Amino acid sequence: MPAYVEIVRKEGVIIITTDKLSLSNKAFINVSAVDIKTHRTKTLVVLITGWGRELSLKRIRERGMDFLLAKPFRLTDVSNTVAEAIGSITH
Repeated sequence: MPAYVEIVRKEGVIIITTDKLSLSNKAFINVSAVDIKTHRTKTLVVLITGWGRELSLKRIRERGMDFLLAKPFRLTDVSNTVAEAIGSITH
């Protein structure tokens, strides 16, 4: 198990952000999201990417991520995404 997954599992992290995205023939996967969801399904994963216009929320959710934060972004975009993520937990 990767160290970051152990930290998420042990500390009970509820939201993580990542920009690790592998693109191959327009198929993509976020390895860290897959690792984390395998060991802690309730942790929400926010993908930060410059590919935001090319990716849909539906596509990223099919691959284990929960929210999309497209670059370039402003602090209010981060705040709104985190608020949305927290709101999804409480509902």
